[in-house]
Amino acid sequence: MRGVRTLKDVGSYLVRESLGVFSGSDVFSTAYRIYRGEGVMPTPRAPKMFGVRQRFMDGGLYDGAGNKVDFAGRSQSGGCVVKDISPAELGLPLPADILSAPVVEGRSLFLENWMGHYGHFITEFFSRLWLRVQFDQFDRIFVAPFIFGRLREMKKLDFHSALLDSVGVDLDRFELLVDPVRFSHITVPEPGWRVNVSANIHLRPLYSDSRDFWRGVGGVKS
Repeated sequence: MRGVRTLKDVGSYLVRESLGVFSGSDVFSTAYRIYRGEGVMPTPRAPKMFGVRQRFMDGGLYDGAGNKVDFAGRSQSGGCVVKDISPAELGLPLPADILSAPVVEGRSLFLENWMGHYGHFITEFFSRLWLRVQFDQFDRIFVAPFIFGRLREMKKLDFHSALLDSVGVDLDRFELLVDPVRFSHITVPEPGWRVNVSANIHLRPLYSDSRDFWRGVGGVKS
């Protein structure tokens, strides 16, 4: 049929063939900051996306050279109101006191931005849970704040616990990463959902498990 594009037609644009992780030592975390365009882009004002002035957010995980750690950021190609940007892109150094920040010992897991918006949670955040069968191997699990909520607060809503329960993930293990720290070892799973870019075929078991849970096939909520 003319005008209809099948999954086969679009190929890798919609489906990626693998999912990976970043795993490394001596990784730094910096606090999150919001920029509304001024002083960020070479143009006087940031462009509009969907009628809203685009915003920029830095912060998260960086290596000793100040480079963003693989997979530790929002993955999109500019098609979103809030764009992830690094201090290097802003011409800013990492905080001078980062080397004296407290060290988080043991094996940590980083799941990026905790989304208080249902649509972003079930896509961006939820798509990192494909590694959930290995969560017990980590001593601590961290999430980061996002622009939808206060930058020092982790709001827990009914849909958060409902969706996490459906795939066997314990919400109580999540800790909000606010102040700068150094990680002795941290792992970051690749997001399976890239905003306005692609969805990974390997997410199918994750979302199927959630669906089956609520259908009563994979388990019954107590």
